[in-house]
Amino acid sequence: MPGFWPPRPSRFWSWLLGPLNRRQLRGKFAVASVEVEGMERLRALPPGDGALVCPNHSFAGDGVVMVETGRRAPRPFHLMAAWQLFTGHGGIDGWLMQRQGCFSVDREGADRRAMRTATGILAGGGFLVVFPEGENYHLNDRLTPLREGVAFMAATAQKEKGESGRVWLVPAAIRYRFAKDESARLEASLASLVARFPSGTTPAGSLASRILAFGESLLAVKEKELLGGEFRQQPLPPRIQRLMHHLIEKHEAVRSDDPAPVRVKRLRAKLLALPDEERTEAVKRALAELHLAIQLFSYPGDYLSGDPTPERMAETLEKFEEDLTGEEARPIGTRAARVVVGEPIDVKAAMGGKRSREAAEELTAILEGALQRLISGRPVLPEESATRRSR
Repeated sequence: MPGFWPPRPSRFWSWLLGPLNRRQLRGKFAVASVEVEGMERLRALPPGDGALVCPNHSFAGDGVVMVETGRRAPRPFHLMAAWQLFTGHGGIDGWLMQRQGCFSVDREGADRRAMRTATGILAGGGFLVVFPEGENYHLNDRLTPLREGVAFMAATAQKEKGESGRVWLVPAAIRYRFAKDESARLEASLASLVARFPSGTTPAGSLASRILAFGESLLAVKEKELLGGEFRQQPLPPRIQRLMHHLIEKHEAVRSDDPAPVRVKRLRAKLLALPDEERTEAVKRALAELHLAIQLFSYPGDYLSGDPTPERMAETLEKFEEDLTGEEARPIGTRAARVVVGEPIDVKAAMGGKRSREAAEELTAILEGALQRLISGRPVLPEESATRRSR
């Protein structure tokens, strides 16, 4: 990261940029509307208490959706965002983002400036939005493993706050649904991919089965190249896992049981820390293989076959587009967004005298369960409700 972009919130600029953000939502991200439920849970928090709002992350427009959600919140939202977003249009994007309460983070390493800024906002009674999955995996109906650093941030802020109040972890589910029938656009997207990447075959059948066949044929190419054979007779999930673990393990000195994104981040950090003169072709090849591993991680293998909704088909096609071209995909069709703010989790009660690192593990598990239930629409379990609002 070339520098740090601190938040410089401005009510005037936030108000002035409102129409521009909504235009960006409708234009660039094809999100026609944003509906928000559960905002009363944030309004009910005592003055001076901080809230770390944690949405799922499945779409490139999630950040702008949360900016729009923040306009309806009782206190302004601050957002932590990847530093690369701040460099757009010669830095103009960053300047505007700062005025809306955004600040940068280097996701490749331990960004102490971002951590200090985040804990300061929470300890000061502010509302902060962080995506705990870390990356956008195009899986709106699934939750990938959360990064413990988010809960650690909340626990650290609670320690800093002491007895003067509380910090709350607030799960928030962002759900997208098509506003109308987009079958023709889905068909056109698949046809375009097949024309540009003919190694992906699509036999006759339903649209979902043809999308799966296209992906499976591309996987077979990589299996043959990297594993020396194809495994078409086996189910997709173990095939994807086999290739992913192969790519990660060949670069690990000791095999780890951590989730794939954590392992890849650790390995990338070591490789990217090498001086320029040590950036050999082998290092570049290793980075490319780790990039492929994280791409494979984002394909569970049963996401589309389990429930081939139009939205899941669109997500899969958009992901193919991004992974094959290296460019952000244009959204297929127009979506409506629904943001559901869940029951706040009491960080102070969960800590119970524990160290921040120890409490973070427990808080991450609680947050993960709460988020998955919000995403799936399942009710909160009674024992979880007790864990949350213990005030």
